[in-house]
Parts: sequence; structure tokens; C-alpha cells
Amino acid sequence: MRISYSALDRFKECPTKYYLAKKWQSVEKSSALFFGTVVEDGINELLSGETLERAFSVFEANWTEQPPTKFSPKPTPIYDNPNVVYYASDRDEKLLTKEDWDEIDSWEDLEEQQLDNRISWLCCLRRGFGMIQAFYDEVFPEIEEVVYLQKEISLKNADGDEATGYIDLIAKLKGKKKPLILDIKTAASPYGDHKIDTSDQLRLYSHAEKIDEVGYIVLVKKPIYTTKCDSCGHERKAGSSAKNCTECKKTLKGKYTIRIPKFYTQLIHKKTTKAERESLIDDAVDIVTAIKNEIKWKNPNSCENFNKKCEFYDSCWKNKKLEDLEHLESKGIKK
Repeated sequence: MRISYSALDRFKECPTKYYLAKKWQSVEKSSALFFGTVVEDGINELLSGETLERAFSVFEANWTEQPPTKFSPKPTPIYDNPNVVYYASDRDEKLLTKEDWDEIDSWEDLEEQQLDNRISWLCCLRRGFGMIQAFYDEVFPEIEEVVYLQKEISLKNADGDEATGYIDLIAKLKGKKKPLILDIKTAASPYGDHKIDTSDQLRLYSHAEKIDEVGYIVLVKKPIYTTKCDSCGHERKAGSSAKNCTECKKTLKGKYTIRIPKFYTQLIHKKTTKAERESLIDDAVDIVTAIKNEIKWKNPNSCENFNKKCEFYDSCWKNKKLEDLEHLESKGIKK
């Protein structure tokens, strides 16, 4: 059996969903799935030695239409795709520029849903630019050498079963003598240190490459806002609720109305022990054995993630036929 590390994680999350998802998929696609991928496309341009402008260009192009991938051999349109679902957290109109609002004004004839989707798409576009800029300003200067980018790795057991995966980045950081394995993530908020401790994937990568230090580069999607005076540009003190500028001359009568988003990143890493890595190999072998024997069960704790019900919920718990669920389609077969 040949299986990816991410598939092993999906099986652990819910074995029943793992088997169903091999043949069925949602018609609707979450904006977050596309967004994280295309932001990383822009980051990879920087890590490959390209300019910041090139990174912005690749991100914008791929956020408009995702290029073909291993799992999707045809380009996937994102802009104006009615099957891409946006969420309230995607829409932050404070990110939009005057030019964006001018463009939005020209869309007055659109239906409400299409208009809402376009505004959310624009907000994500600005957010992506900010996140890539934050990586360029904060993380990129800390990378002394890119050793590998998107490196494919594999581990085999005694039966010839193979687990495969791709490491986002192996790099040498300033002040570090040895390279680290780093996974690039987009997230609503910073990670806690436990994210490394509980990441089977990072420790499996660590075992495969014999690199004992692993970590995350987290690109935080929610910015911190500062507020400035609309007359003199003075920045309001953190925690203050003053509406009128405290630094303006009386004749200016400036107000704190200009909100400036500041995106930020997080770089966390730690060493793994040999015992931690080897214990995970035993777990992976057990999972592969379970899959080969088609063992499955339902995990009620995974029926709702990110405030969204699992696409297979009605099949698992209400005994509805998969082919009767309109929100699903057979993989490779258009319903």
C-alpha cells in the first residue's frame, strides 16, 4: 500500500469519512482550502529566489484560477465560482482600497450572492498581499539558506507499505547550525507550542529526514489594526478610545478614522526526541494495517469542524443514500 501522510491523518480523524471521501466529494469548496494553497504559492516564489512583486503576481493569478494540481488535473476557477463558499471571517471591508470600492461600485447590476462573493474574494486578495508582505518582512530575513523546497519523502515498513509526503521547507535559520523542517500554515490566530507536540506529520518528517528540529511558519490571517488621525497622521495609543486627535492643532480638528491593518507571522520550532519519532512509526504501521483490513468506525467528535457539519453527516447518522444528497458528487463523475 502507498499512502500519504495527510491520508493517515484523515483516517485518524474519522475512518468512515476517510473511506467515503475516496469516492465522494462536496460540490461546494471552502474558500480556505484554496486560499491557504495560493498564499503558499506566493511564499514559494520568494523562497525560490524570486522578487516580492513576482510573489504578489503569482498569488493574485492563482487566487483568480488555481492551476492544475496532482489531485485536480484541470485549472479550478476561484473568482466568480458559485461553488466556492466564503465565510464571515473572509470578509473584512477595512482591508479594501479606494480602487477596490470604485470597482465594487461598477458591480451594481450583480445579484446579491455574486456581489457578496466578489467582495469576499477582494478582501481575501488584500489579506493575501498583507500576509505575503509580513512573511517577506519578518520571516524571510531569518532564513539563511533554503536547503529544500517542497521535498517529497517516503517511509517504508517491512511489508513494503509506503507512506509519502511533501515537506514544505527545509531551511537553515540564522543562529542555527543545522537545518530545520518547517511547515507553512495559514491560520486565524497564532499557534500554541502544543501544535508541534501533537503533530504526527512533523515528527514523521523528522524521522524520514533524520532532522531532529521541526516547526511552523504561521501566517496569521487576522491583522492587528492601528488607528491614525485623518488630518495629521498621528497614531492613537493602544487601548485608547479617543475619537478626536490629541496631537492635532485646534484648527485641524482631526479625528481618528483611518485604520491601518498590520499582518504578522509566527515562527515556532523545537527539537523532537528519538523516542517520540519512533513511537509514531508504530502508530503509522497500525493505521496502515487497519486501512488494509478495511476497518472503520464513526468518530462523532469530527462531525463538525470550524462550525461546519461534515458533508457525510446525513449518510452516517440519518441513513440517507449518498447518491441522493445534492451537495455531493461522485469523484470524476458529474451528477
